[in-house]
Amino acid sequence: MALTVGYEVEEGVAVLSLQNPPVNALGIALRRDLSAAFETALADRSVRVIVLIGQGKLFCAGGDISEFGKPFEAPWVPELFNTVEQSTKPVIAAIHGAALGGGMELALACHYRVCEARARIGFPEVSLGLLPGAGGTQRAPRLCGAETALELMITGKSVAAGSGAARVFFDLIVKEGLREAAMTFARRLVEKGLPVRRTRDARNGVKDAAAYQAAIAKWRKRLGKGGAEAPGEILRCVEAAALLPFDVGMAFERAAFDTLEQSETSRALRHVFFAENKVAKIPEAKAGHARALEQIGVIGGGTRGAGLVALSLMAGFDVVLVEKDAPSLARALTRLRRLLDRAVSRGQLSALQRDGIEALLHGKTDMVALSEADLVIVAAGCDALEQGQIFAQLDAVVKDGAVLASASPFADIGALADKTGCAEDVLGLHFSLPTQMSDLVEVAVGPASGADAVVTATTFARKLGKVPVRVLGVPGRIGGRLMAAYQAAADRLVMSGALPRDVDRAMRRWGMALGPYQLADVMGLERVLARQEECGHGRRVALLRALIKDGRLGRKTSKGWYRYDADGGQVDPEVAAMIASLRGQTGGGSVPDELDIQRLCLAAMVNEGARMVEECQVMRPGDIDVAMIRGFAFPRWRGGPMQAADSTGLLSLRNLLRTCAQDGDAFWRPVNLLDELIKNGRHFSDLNG
Repeated sequence: MALTVGYEVEEGVAVLSLQNPPVNALGIALRRDLSAAFETALADRSVRVIVLIGQGKLFCAGGDISEFGKPFEAPWVPELFNTVEQSTKPVIAAIHGAALGGGMELALACHYRVCEARARIGFPEVSLGLLPGAGGTQRAPRLCGAETALELMITGKSVAAGSGAARVFFDLIVKEGLREAAMTFARRLVEKGLPVRRTRDARNGVKDAAAYQAAIAKWRKRLGKGGAEAPGEILRCVEAAALLPFDVGMAFERAAFDTLEQSETSRALRHVFFAENKVAKIPEAKAGHARALEQIGVIGGGTRGAGLVALSLMAGFDVVLVEKDAPSLARALTRLRRLLDRAVSRGQLSALQRDGIEALLHGKTDMVALSEADLVIVAAGCDALEQGQIFAQLDAVVKDGAVLASASPFADIGALADKTGCAEDVLGLHFSLPTQMSDLVEVAVGPASGADAVVTATTFARKLGKVPVRVLGVPGRIGGRLMAAYQAAADRLVMSGALPRDVDRAMRRWGMALGPYQLADVMGLERVLARQEECGHGRRVALLRALIKDGRLGRKTSKGWYRYDADGGQVDPEVAAMIASLRGQTGGGSVPDELDIQRLCLAAMVNEGARMVEECQVMRPGDIDVAMIRGFAFPRWRGGPMQAADSTGLLSLRNLLRTCAQDGDAFWRPVNLLDELIKNGRHFSDLNG
């Protein structure tokens, strides 16, 4: 096996280079090789100084996440870093690209640090529900103080090494020639006889006790009483750095790290990390190639279409927007200009960039204008007939090799492909709303969709800054089907005795950004009804139909499930009366408590997700989790619905579904996959590969 740490000696300087592509992660092999290299350098009398540098694009991106939660293998990361810090010969970290997490902790364990100005540093562990567990919470504050340490660790954001607050970590910042600069710095240390300088002994960051405690108090107030686990533990560890001897502080940090590592939150966040990496692994990638994309065509300038045009323009594409007539085109262009103005106000574009972007837009009322488009997205057409007619017309217009995509979440991709003579180039691209804000694009693959078309579509989504998730072209895709199941569970709960506000409150407390009824009012009740019917829940929407018949369409009409005024959404007694009337017709039931509400809503989503996995409509359960987190505001810290089911317990959810299915409604019948997993002692996570 090749060594992961290079070793060479040049004029009394031992250069240890990290060689563990792609990110020089601190896996067991690298740790062993680094430990051995240090032993060699320390034993070599000709070596006066040690330089630690990374090969490839960056210094080190931190620990190997695949090892988290498993028994550690020596050398243990904190012990290795202590060995580095205790070196009797000066150790210099030479940083380029990035030093993140454990990589930055390794740099802090070195005695001196040299970096490129454009390098970035940070502690992203909080995004995994963890804290810097190899001395970061103890060494960093000793150099930079509590305020900067907490800003870096609690936000998890990386910063430029040359930026104001980060400069305190470095002895030399250079624009280029990092290795040469590090070697020159090393020789000067020898010439001047400068000793080792251990970060554990630094006091600059903690000498102003009042400022240090003020920063602690400020962040404690910001986190509040209900703060997430990891930020709270980070705060306590950074506070301990100023109060405890270094070795005791390290033990305090390690205990906190171990607690977090075993928490359900960290397990869920680590699951999401892996799921987001795996979601890009699609079968078409092996044989398919992305086609060149220069001009994008969008048919329909409504809410979704205008959002697609804005995103494509901001990504640098030439865009042709086609509407059915001149008045519709004028409205679409007005809608688009508002979106671009909003992007300027948010700082996403400068006013100058906005003006330049408009030159890339061509508004037309004839599909012939799409003859040179490389990708055409159909965001118009309210039903299958109209979409079919549009695709048939496109087939006579577009050039060979152009990819044709439907933006509708309910389009039958196979049926649309049959309307063309290029079935291999037809698929779905469903952008979750609001298009600018949501990260998700569901790439719906039809029975004849070719590998090149699928790879081209996923590449396009990434160029827009989105996360593409592959799904078969089934009605509703992932998000629509699971959200429809979620709404069906909520409606069952209301008919059983809960009120909409009870369901909304319970699900917000569980972590959802909005409860199902608040979300329905935002979406518009007519859209919700259409989704429920498309997903097969037509028999469960009597109450929804009654509200629509009464003119309650959601926030746009100031009344839906709630009544809206200047003070926001208020409980509407008239809705409560309508619910009571319908309950009287069905017999009602026992009033569910908060836990009942949360478990039933989760069970409904999970059963629908399991059905999609069982029918091979998605590649893996983790893809469902990514889609729901990225596109439908499912709480990331719960890991998505399928991971949440694993944590909750598949047996209890299956039994709940069986109870609901006793009334004969097949929707609640647990899918066979649930029974198989339970029987074999397995979880959804075991199916992620």
